[in-house]
Amino acid sequence: MALRPRNPAARPRDRDARRPRRRPEPSWNLVRLGVVALAVASCVFAGVAAGQDPPATAPVPAAVPAAAGDVPRVTEVGPQIFYLQDDAGRLVPVPGFRYSDFVELFRMQEGLPGAVRPPAAVLESVTVRIDLGAIDAAACPVTVECTVRQTRAGWVHVPLDLAGLLLTAPARHDGPGRMLVDTLPDRAGYRAWFDAPLDAEGDVSHTLVLEGRVAAEIDDRSTAVALELPPSNTTVVEVRSPSDDPEVTVQPPPPRRVVVRPEEQGSVASITGVAGPVRIRLAERGSGVASWNAVPQAAVESVVRVDGRNAFIEATVSLENLGPDTSQVRVALPPRTTLRAVRGTATLLARGGSEANPHVDVGIDRNPDGSATIELECERPIDPSNGSAFEAIGFTVAQVAAWRQWGRVSLVVEGDWRAEWGDVPTLRRVDPPPAARRPGFIAAFAYDSQPASLPVRVQPRRSRVVIEPEYRYEVGATRIGLLARLRVAARGAPVTGVTLAIDPAWGVDDVGPPGLVDTTAVMVEGGRVTIPFLQALAGDAVLDVRASRTIDRAESRLAWTLPQPKADLVGPATVLISADSDIEILPDPLTGTGLMRQAAGGQARGDADRTAFVYRLDAGEGSFSGTRRFLSRRVDAVVAAQVEVESPEMTVAETIRLEVVHVPLEYVELSVPEAIASAGTLELRQEDLRLDPIELSEPGAGDGPRGAFRTVRAILAMPLLGTGELTVRYRLPTPPVGPQTTVAADLPLVLPLGARIDRQTVTIDPSETLAIDVRGDAWRRDSGRDDALRSWVAARREDMVPLALVSRPRVSTGGTVVEA
Repeated sequence: MALRPRNPAARPRDRDARRPRRRPEPSWNLVRLGVVALAVASCVFAGVAAGQDPPATAPVPAAVPAAAGDVPRVTEVGPQIFYLQDDAGRLVPVPGFRYSDFVELFRMQEGLPGAVRPPAAVLESVTVRIDLGAIDAAACPVTVECTVRQTRAGWVHVPLDLAGLLLTAPARHDGPGRMLVDTLPDRAGYRAWFDAPLDAEGDVSHTLVLEGRVAAEIDDRSTAVALELPPSNTTVVEVRSPSDDPEVTVQPPPPRRVVVRPEEQGSVASITGVAGPVRIRLAERGSGVASWNAVPQAAVESVVRVDGRNAFIEATVSLENLGPDTSQVRVALPPRTTLRAVRGTATLLARGGSEANPHVDVGIDRNPDGSATIELECERPIDPSNGSAFEAIGFTVAQVAAWRQWGRVSLVVEGDWRAEWGDVPTLRRVDPPPAARRPGFIAAFAYDSQPASLPVRVQPRRSRVVIEPEYRYEVGATRIGLLARLRVAARGAPVTGVTLAIDPAWGVDDVGPPGLVDTTAVMVEGGRVTIPFLQALAGDAVLDVRASRTIDRAESRLAWTLPQPKADLVGPATVLISADSDIEILPDPLTGTGLMRQAAGGQARGDADRTAFVYRLDAGEGSFSGTRRFLSRRVDAVVAAQVEVESPEMTVAETIRLEVVHVPLEYVELSVPEAIASAGTLELRQEDLRLDPIELSEPGAGDGPRGAFRTVRAILAMPLLGTGELTVRYRLPTPPVGPQTTVAADLPLVLPLGARIDRQTVTIDPSETLAIDVRGDAWRRDSGRDDALRSWVAARREDMVPLALVSRPRVSTGGTVVEA
C-alpha cells in the first residue's frame, strides 16, 4: 500500500475531529497512565517489528493522472492514532493503542486484580504404555502420548513431570506451529513448549509422543516400576505383561478398579485417574507375594528444641515397604538421649542399649500398603559451659538398610542461647517443615542416607550493642555544661549496662533516665563511666549523661576532647556547641580533630543571638578547640506615641519596642520630662504587668535642650532578651484656646535611656473642637502611610512635639501620626 504525504493544513477539521478534546484540568493519574501506555506500546511495536520477517515488496500501482480541475485528496493511512497527555500537558501520539490495552494498564496502576483469563495451555489427556515383556537390563520401554489444547498464540509451556523416565528418541509432535521439550528447572522431569501461529483461529490442539525407558524392580515372582505422572483431565496407564492373569497393585491406590484384559500373549492392565508419584507392581496371582515386597525405607522428620540446659527432640519416623510379618522395629536414639514418650499408634515394648548408644523396641501398626508411623519424644542434657557438642541426628531403624534411611532435622533455640555447627559435607541446608516455623528457628538440614551426623554446640548468645551518640555543649562564663545523649540498640542477648569513656576533667552530674538506669550503682573511675541498667536491656533505649567542668572567667581559650562510648558499633556522633547570648565562640579548625562542620538548622526566636555550631564526628576520637569573647549589651528602640488632645487635658500613650541582644535587660531607665513627672499621671507597664518606677535624680536635677527632666528606673517583671514592649501612659493639661486663635503648646515625651532609637513616630487623633498641627521642621509628615495627615516622623531623637492648637467649631474626623 502506497503512503501518501500528509498535508497538515489540508483538512484541519478532520484532523481536529480525530484528536480527543483536552480537559480543562486533566487527571494526573491519566497523565501517568498515558506515559506508561506510550512506553508499552513502543516496546510492543518494536518487538513485533524485530520479530517478523520483512514482507514481500508489493508492486506500486502506476499513478493515475488527475483530471483537470480535480483537487488531490489527502487520506489517512493506518494505524489509527490516538493522543495522550504527558507530564508537561503535551499531546503525544500513541499509534495502535487499543481499549483493552488501556484497561489492562489501568488495572496495573490501580492495583486491581487482572481480568479472569483461561490458561494458555491445558493438558487434556495423558496415555502411558509400559511393556514389561520387553525388559532389558532392568529397564522396560515406555511410550507417553499427551494431548495439549492451546488457547493463546505465542510460546506456552506445560509441565509433564515424568520423573524416572529416560528418553531414548526425539519427541514427536503433531499439530500446528513448533514444539520443544526440555527439563524442569527446579526438579526432575520434563516440560513441553508449544508455539501456535498468530493467524490460528480458535484453540489449537497438539499431540506429543515421548519414547523412553524406566527402571524396573525384578525378583523371581514380581516386577515393579515407578513413574511420576502429571495431572491432566484424563490419565490412563496401560501395563503390558507376559502373565495371563497378574495381580496388580498400585500405590497410591487409584480411584477406580484396575482392569486387566487378556491378550494373545499375556495381558494388559489399565489404570485410570492417577497422578503424581505412582508405583505399579505385577505378580502372579496366588503366589503369596505381598502387595509391596520392595526394599523397606525410613524417613525421619525431627525438631530439636534447645533451651540452654536441655535438648528436646520430637521425631516422626515414617516407614514404608514393610513386610506383612513386621510388627515391631528397633529404633536407635542419639547418644545420651532418654525416651520420654511414644505417640500415635505405636507402643513402647522395651528399652535397651547403653548411655552412649541407647535404643528402644517399638510395636507398630502396619497399614495394608506396608507403611507405619512412629512418633517419639526424647530429651537429653547439654552443658554449654565446656563447649562440648551434642548429636542432633541419630535416629536409625535396625530393620531398614542404612542407605534407605533419610530425613530432615530442624534446630530451634530458645532464650539467650545460640547454636553452632561445623561444615558437614553429608548434609545440606533446606527449608523447614511447617511444624518448625516458630520463634527461635535457626536452620534445617537434610540427609540422604545413614550414617549421618550433626554435632551442635550451644553457647550463650552474644550481645551486639550499637550506640549513636549526640553531644550538646553549653559554654557559659564560668562553666561548660555537657549533655551526652546515647541512643542504644541492643541485639542478641540482653545487656546489663554500657560504658562511656570521658575526660577526667569533667565531673558527671547526673545519669538517667531513672526508670532505666540504676543510678545508685553508676560508677565513675579513671575516666570511665559505667552505667548499669535496672533490668537487662534487649531492644532500644536512650540514655542521658550530664557533666560539667569549670573555667575561669578570664580564660579565652576553649579546648576539650569528646566522650567515647564503648560498644560493638558506634555510629556517627552529632555535636552541638552553643554559648550564652553574651559569649561569642570562634572555632579553630586547625587544632580541632575529627569534627566536620554541618549546616545548622533553624533556631528558636529567643535563641537568635546565641552562638551555635553543629558538627559531625565520624571517627572514634574527636576534639574541639577555639576561643571565646564576651559581648556587651545592645538595646535598640522604636518609639510610637498616640496623642489625644481634648479640653481640658491631653492623653499620651507611648509604645516603646525594645530589641535587646547579647545580655538580658533586667531594668529600664527612662528620661521623664519635669512636666510629666510633676503631673503625677505617669503609668508604666511591661506587657500587661504594671511596673513601679523609682526616681534616680532629684526634681529638676537633669537639664536637656528642651527643659528639665528626671531619670526613672523600673525593674522589669521578667528579664528581657530579644524583643519586648513597654507601654507608657500619662496625661497633661491642655492650654486654653480662645475662639479663632492659635496657641503654641509643647508636648513632652518619655524616652528610654541607654538605647538607640531607630524610629520615632507620633500619631495625633483628631479633635472635634481643635485643629492640631505640628510646628517646625523637626517632624515631617509620613507620606508612606494612609493616615499621613495625622502622622509625623522625626528625623532624629526628639523629646518633645511642638503643637499648634486652633479653636474651631468642628474638625473632620481622622488621626495624626508623628513618626521619628
